Amino acid sequence: MVSRPEEALADASLIYNQVFEEDRPGLIEKEEEAIKNRKVFKATIRIKEPSGGYRWSSFVSNPTLLEDGTTLWSGIETVVTDRKKIEETLLLFKESLERSSDAIGMSTPDGKHFYQNKVFSELLGDIKNNPKLAYVNENDFQEVFQTIKAGNRWSGEIKMYSKEKEILDIFLRAYANKDEHRKITALVGVHTDITEKKRSEEKIKNALAEKEILLKELFHRTKNNMQIILGIIELKSDTIKDDKMKSILNEISTRIQAMALVHQKLSGSKNLSHIDLKEYISELVDLISSNYLLNKDMIRFKLNLVS
Repeated sequence: MVSRPEEALADASLIYNQVFEEDRPGLIEKEEEAIKNRKVFKATIRIKEPSGGYRWSSFVSNPTLLEDGTTLWSGIETVVTDRKKIEETLLLFKESLERSSDAIGMSTPDGKHFYQNKVFSELLGDIKNNPKLAYVNENDFQEVFQTIKAGNRWSGEIKMYSKEKEILDIFLRAYANKDEHRKITALVGVHTDITEKKRSEEKIKNALAEKEILLKELFHRTKNNMQIILGIIELKSDTIKDDKMKSILNEISTRIQAMALVHQKLSGSKNLSHIDLKEYISELVDLISSNYLLNKDMIRFKLNLVS
């Protein structure tokens, strides 16, 4: 480090050694250009500190050619470390916005659009300084901006115009950005395009509705077929005098009625993969007893079932 000005005057390399290696080429280039064109030299560079860290310094200097051919630099150094840290933070913040997969736009507190990231431009286009142009429904625009202008948050699904003027389904999160004094500094909107998602959901919804109609038709036809079969068995049973054959037909009828009971429970259930077994067994016992027992009081059933 340079401890006295006379040391720097005697050996300029002592000054350059304090400059960050990455910043030296640019510094020297600007100095040479200033000398050549006799113009004011300006540069912002990093200077090494004795502690091992560095500071950001902004130099403004004017070169003067002396009679002996040497150059006299007269200028001022301003330490701008805090400003550079803020700039770096802002740059990082802007890079994050630009890399976002969401369309992000910002407006002034009075609603004038002043920033949009790359995705916003690709999705919604250039809306100048009027966010209202992007909204399909003006009432949506009024509700969103009145809410966030009051300092509150708003989120929900809205419809907006794309860059090609197509209608998009957008999930919007909007809020007011505030400073440490709770004063609104900007209005921010984060837009997620859910158009394809909504279309897929609509297709699934329509497909399920079609399947439900087909399923109901299938249940109806199955029920009718079982009733027809039971009717035929009952008619046939009335014409047969052989008790053994009647017993066989009665057993077949009971089995079909048992299947019809399962079918009835499934068709009336919201869950086609599940039926209430307690209710089903109770009704099945009643069915069997009515088909096989002439006197129901002779046998009583005690069921211990859990749903």
